[in-house]
Amino acid sequence: MIAAMIATLILHSLDEKLSDRLTLTLLVLLMLFPILIAVSTDELAPDPMVFWLAVVLGTGGIGRDHASGSLALALTRPIKRRDYLLARWAALCLAGTLCVAIQLGLEVALLEARADAVAEFTKRENAALRHEI
Repeated sequence: MIAAMIATLILHSLDEKLSDRLTLTLLVLLMLFPILIAVSTDELAPDPMVFWLAVVLGTGGIGRDHASGSLALALTRPIKRRDYLLARWAALCLAGTLCVAIQLGLEVALLEARADAVAEFTKRENAALRHEI
């Protein structure tokens, strides 16, 4: 029963973060910036900005619950404060991991596509040079 409550808290935390337009906009911008760097430099971005993702995802989580009264409601259930905080932390880790995985996946896919395009261009140029000689 406790595991179900913790899972519900995790899902609620993720839903709360994804429904906030400002947070979602900041997440998209923080994910796109390293992708643009990767595409412009032809190598993976050195830092996927994990710290800033954690800041954006983590801010106001418990404070918002306290202001809306849902924190008091959650703590009236048979769940320990430690479990509540761990569920919030797990949601933050899960969301951050998903963001970084999506970001790195997009970077790799874009770099692979660019490498294929460059290889095709080089192949055509070499063929054109052979025909001229």
